[in-house]
Amino acid sequence: MNNCSFSNDAVKAIIWDYDGTMVNTKQKNYVVTQKIIRDFLKKEPCEFWALQSYDNYLHAIEKITNWRDLYSNWFGLKMHEVDQIGKMWTQYQLEDDTPTLLYPGIEQTVNKLNNYPQGIVSQNSKINIIKQLQMDDLNNVFECIIGFEEVPIQQQKPAPDGILCCIDRLMDSQKGVVLFIGDHKTDIECANNANLHLINKNVHIQILSVLITYGANVNLSDWTIKPNFLITKPQELLSKIEEIGI
Repeated sequence: MNNCSFSNDAVKAIIWDYDGTMVNTKQKNYVVTQKIIRDFLKKEPCEFWALQSYDNYLHAIEKITNWRDLYSNWFGLKMHEVDQIGKMWTQYQLEDDTPTLLYPGIEQTVNKLNNYPQGIVSQNSKINIIKQLQMDDLNNVFECIIGFEEVPIQQQKPAPDGILCCIDRLMDSQKGVVLFIGDHKTDIECANNANLHLINKNVHIQILSVLITYGANVNLSDWTIKPNFLITKPQELLSKIEEIGI
């Protein structure tokens, strides 16, 4: 993990990624992607290697930077076509009934952290996220939810805009430490880019990245930017906060 020196500032806010971090949405996103490809391209999903099986899909999304890369690199769509699909995503998500579940320990952890302002920054739709949180009775936990609709298309992760917007709403000009929890290389790069922006602006906020793996054997050897912390389950976040200082 990255070496980092902590100031005397306490943790002031916690920001979560959504897909793959809080909620297991992989199966639902696989199904939705198949439907979009079928309707948009008028082709069968099996014509594309990444959609021939769920395992292929998982391999593909591990290699991408963000959802736009999936459609451009794996399905050969042009950027204006990807923009059109972005506008379709929310409706397809809401119409699909594939179940999505919180990862074990998420509900207990976010509730135990309710004395901290918490937010979500995601490339999923804000409407879809709120719907899930309402189902799990967590809709009052998060003070800020940034979905892809609130961030310009070209400034999605790993660009820092989503995190910076969330920090502005959560921190109220305080200084201190913000934790950003994600499950993907792009999340860690996003946190690093946000830190660089804050340093350049002389803002006294430090973002520490936390990679959650849920026990998977993650190889970080080729990651240029590595997380400050690595945890295998949400409950471990509580001890990491104690390390930093409350």
